[in-house]
Amino acid sequence: MGPPTATPPPSDQRDKGKKRVLSSGSTPSPSQNPKKIAKRDPAAAQPSKTSGASYSGVTSAIKMSVFVGPEPETKMTPEQGALVQEAILQEIWKCQPGKGPKFNHCQVEHGMVHLRCTDNHAVEWLKTIIPQLKPWEGAVLRTLPSKEIAPRVRVSVWIPKEHLNVDDPTQTLRRLKTQNEGIDADNWKVFNIKKEPKGAILIVGMDESSLRELARKEYKLHLGFTIVTFRVLEPKPKNAEGNANKPSA
Repeated sequence: MGPPTATPPPSDQRDKGKKRVLSSGSTPSPSQNPKKIAKRDPAAAQPSKTSGASYSGVTSAIKMSVFVGPEPETKMTPEQGALVQEAILQEIWKCQPGKGPKFNHCQVEHGMVHLRCTDNHAVEWLKTIIPQLKPWEGAVLRTLPSKEIAPRVRVSVWIPKEHLNVDDPTQTLRRLKTQNEGIDADNWKVFNIKKEPKGAILIVGMDESSLRELARKEYKLHLGFTIVTFRVLEPKPKNAEGNANKPSA
């Protein structure tokens, strides 16, 4: 008698076994796995290319001016301005790491040191440090927001040829002190010269205190053997007196 013969399983069971083998060995189709992995956007992962202070941050910097004396009428020399800059730097280096004030710019112009502070911390630091600085013997320094310092007022004056030095027009202005009490033209600035056959018209910038003194003299000053008359090209101070629109001589 031979060995027993194995009875094959029913056909439906054989089909189920085949399906299980095929299912386990095949790659799921998209319909079988609807969840897709979202692709990473390379641009989203890139860091911003903008570094440092933005343009708006630079333009919004707080401008401060350092000057000599109680009022900004006394102008420091370029050499004194350089000493002030160096003194400020030395104070910055004394600050604790990460605590020093930040500035965008610094320059000496019109007899003052002008700084652009990046924030209020730098402004308050300047207000504290500047009065303590002694970059030269007897130095008295102050600082104010630049917008609080009154700009020069522009005036015009006709100067006869015999009293005009075209190469150095400020010499003529300085001579005005000799014959006119209370007039200090050392800090006046000549912006433009319009030459004429018998002289020239000077466009001059002066501080408001000088303009007030000029108004008290009715805008007329002695120069040599003649009188020169000034005309205000910009609005005069509220407390100025006299005729600011007096025609030039």
